[in-house]
Amino acid sequence: MVDLTLNISNIEAEAYILNCLIAYKDAEALAIKDDIFLEIEDSDFTSEEYRRIFVACKNLFITEKPIDLVTITEINTKIDMITLSAITTCNFSNAFYKTYIAIVKKHSNTRKLITLADKMKLLAVDDPYMARDNILASLSLIGENVESELDHFGGTLDETAEYINELAIGKVVVDGIKTPYQKLNYYLGNFQNGEVIIVAARPSVGKSAFVSDIILNTALKEKKSVAFFNLEMSKRQIALRMYANVLNCSIYDFKDGKIKKSDIEQAKNKIKAGNLYVDTSIQTIERLMRACRVLKKRNGLDLVCLDYLQLMNSTQGFKSRREEIEYVSRQLKLLAMELNIPIIALSQMSRAIELDDRQPVLSDLRESGAIEQDATAVLFLHRLKGMEKEPQYRPDIDRFIMVKVAKNRNGAVGDFYFKFIADKMKFKQIEKDGSDVVFVPNSSKQVKLEELETEDNPFES
Repeated sequence: MVDLTLNISNIEAEAYILNCLIAYKDAEALAIKDDIFLEIEDSDFTSEEYRRIFVACKNLFITEKPIDLVTITEINTKIDMITLSAITTCNFSNAFYKTYIAIVKKHSNTRKLITLADKMKLLAVDDPYMARDNILASLSLIGENVESELDHFGGTLDETAEYINELAIGKVVVDGIKTPYQKLNYYLGNFQNGEVIIVAARPSVGKSAFVSDIILNTALKEKKSVAFFNLEMSKRQIALRMYANVLNCSIYDFKDGKIKKSDIEQAKNKIKAGNLYVDTSIQTIERLMRACRVLKKRNGLDLVCLDYLQLMNSTQGFKSRREEIEYVSRQLKLLAMELNIPIIALSQMSRAIELDDRQPVLSDLRESGAIEQDATAVLFLHRLKGMEKEPQYRPDIDRFIMVKVAKNRNGAVGDFYFKFIADKMKFKQIEKDGSDVVFVPNSSKQVKLEELETEDNPFES
């Protein structure tokens, strides 16, 4: 294969850039060197000799040493003195250095694109989808502006002060994705863009139902677009759970024919009206990220939920499962920041909490290192079996759950309580003693849960 990149260059422009770095010593030249080192990389030079000279100049600049013939050859003895002298004796002006930076970058990006095209031809033979993902990731880096975007913080402080004042008088409300759980919203300040929220529990505690409540609230009440990736259940199982939640009925009622056809039709229309997208087939983080990017571009995307993290794989090769989970966790964080949305990821926990009969801690997360580090908030759902021994509660249907905020970058950590009605797939917010009350921040008034649900239930007509 002929290398088409060999003749795509402008040696004179490359020499001009090096001349600006070496020949000029005044105060203006210092600012020019700053710009050059921000924009140009050693890979942008076609000449190996020019690359060596550029790297030497950059190392000298970083260490605040003078850039001249003596220091350059001292830092790298392999540099050819004749080439170096020719560069410094050229009669260039530094007035149009930005034009020459643009010329060098243009040719460099052209070479990179041609190289990527050749690479894609080879990769596409084995796996066209992986080839597309790899090439898209590489394409996003080509031509990226590396110029500093740092601004004085004063402007942000002014905007934030105005936001705080508007918040105080009720002109604006706290933004982000609200959950149907008032105390959780208060603790976390809602789910904010760029955040990864981990919801962890042992099997059969109710974490899937917990996030299902959040998903339905976001799609139906908040009118947001939600993507739900579930690797444990079929779409029909998910739909049955959602019907039970919306209709406030038991899943077993469907089998017994206790639900009216008209009620099912009404619930169906309510769920269909929401921007809810469900996938049960995607098993790699690369495909998940691609699906989210496409959905964001075509229909908008406000929240992603993954059930659950330890079932997700990667197309990359890893020596251990732990390394793979760490990679998946990091990619979720990068995706949340890239798409500017919150991501909820469910996670399994170790069996140690059951064996020790204790409350969970962060180290109980399966493959916990990167998950704990990347998460903005970590919520544990812990079953309080001691409270379920009361005679008025149905075994394995009425479950008492403590939601433990174990990590929270945006505020306090703490515990609050729910009654999980397993056959209806619903969580009911309660006090620690099991009474039907709800936490109201900054108010001494205790509101009955029934009153709150009547007011805020997203599924009421």
